Amino acid sequence: MFDILECDDALRGRLAVQFASNDGFITLPPSSMPAGFAPSIVSFVFMMNGAHVETYMPDDVSYGGASSTWQSIAGNDAVPGGYRPVHVTAGSFHDAFAELVELLALATSPPPAGVDAAVSFSSPMQVPRHAGDLVDLDAVAERRARKRVVSAEGLAELLKQHIVGQDLAVQQVARAVRRQLAKSHPERPLTICFLGPSGVGKTEVTWVLPECLRALDGELPPFGFCVLPMNEYRSEADVTRLLGASAGHVGFGEVSALVKQLAANPRSIIVFDEIDKAHPAIGIALMSAMSSGKLGLNQEIGGRHELDCSKAIFVFTSNQAAESILDEIETGGATKIHDANEVCRGQLHAAGVSTPIIGRISEFVVFKPLDAVARTKIAVLSVQRIAGEYGVELVSIDPDIIAEVLQRSGGEDFGVRPLVDVATELLGDTLVDAIAQTDPGPCRLVGMPPICKPADAGPPVNDPWSQFDAATTGRGSSDPTSEEESEPRPSLTREAPINP
Repeated sequence: MFDILECDDALRGRLAVQFASNDGFITLPPSSMPAGFAPSIVSFVFMMNGAHVETYMPDDVSYGGASSTWQSIAGNDAVPGGYRPVHVTAGSFHDAFAELVELLALATSPPPAGVDAAVSFSSPMQVPRHAGDLVDLDAVAERRARKRVVSAEGLAELLKQHIVGQDLAVQQVARAVRRQLAKSHPERPLTICFLGPSGVGKTEVTWVLPECLRALDGELPPFGFCVLPMNEYRSEADVTRLLGASAGHVGFGEVSALVKQLAANPRSIIVFDEIDKAHPAIGIALMSAMSSGKLGLNQEIGGRHELDCSKAIFVFTSNQAAESILDEIETGGATKIHDANEVCRGQLHAAGVSTPIIGRISEFVVFKPLDAVARTKIAVLSVQRIAGEYGVELVSIDPDIIAEVLQRSGGEDFGVRPLVDVATELLGDTLVDAIAQTDPGPCRLVGMPPICKPADAGPPVNDPWSQFDAATTGRGSSDPTSEEESEPRPSLTREAPINP
């Protein structure tokens, strides 16, 4: 369990990085509180407002101890959104965190009667008895409650920068997320299932979705993220690992990854990876959360026996029956989302996936196998990404190298994951030799076996995309008989994530 009073410098530094990366906003992990607080576990919120850092706690936190400072704080008026101001700091996240530690220390060992606790701080601003004297609480409430509708088209375009060859699936995901985020009072989480062969981008979408949402609109509250591999929940007893063990059972008192994430940030993307491998009891355990937005717990967390997950996004992934689903959709003419959903439900039910989960999934997104052009682009980006790991900037890549990576990767049945391993094995030594030089500068990868040459050492190799257009479509992009315009090609000087 996280404890603010025991937080070391390394963890505090990581929290500061997260605070900065979230544009000055962070919800701390649930922390145990000193005696006198109810509930005994609290998640504090830090938010940047101009040159100040504001600290909040949930408005259901009460204090019955002897510290007059905390008695005053507990009496502060709550702001809309379910939070109560704690203190305001003129400074950085580190300053605000240090002052919260000092405040909690006061609750542990309050000063003698008649001594004003505020004199322990350099400025009354740091421990205000009336937060409204220092901050426009109405403005804070407006900022927190402001409803912003994201653009489905803008979100899809950002996702496409990371996901290759799945444009229709990405557009469907963007529309579903937009609808969920537009709800002022959602009753249940967005429950969506990604289906398709292994290694085509299903899990990658979930990884980059929080980043894309923040890039699209920096005013959106940040999403948390958690992946739960369902192959670790194969038995009925594993339900206790998902929701926590009851009193008297092994594991009681331990907080599961799911519970910890939702307690820290109800706006979280929870990925139930390969849900077809989970025991059916897992589906029963999740029924209430998916239907009512309340996750029942086997033990008390922060004074509660259930967690609100109505603002979360539950993503279930599976490659079970992927080929059958794709065949039925294509041959049966299931072009509408409703028809495709029914096909997916039927095929997953026949494959033995938990009925309670299937019936509560609101939308299914089908990821198709990657075609030769998509695999080629991902191979190029894989090589570029690996070179970047070694600190080598590539300005061009010999087509023979990309062809060799594709040849060794084992075909499309294995998705694109082998591409990274093959490219690393093929190019690792070459890239190590390149960085052995003091400053290799921009480089070209040429020949087989590969050689890394300075970009100014001779003319650049031919554009690899034109050759692979011919290899994958049957004609080169320069074919005068081609009626199609060539697709925009990734820049070899821009880093881009790849499908897993």
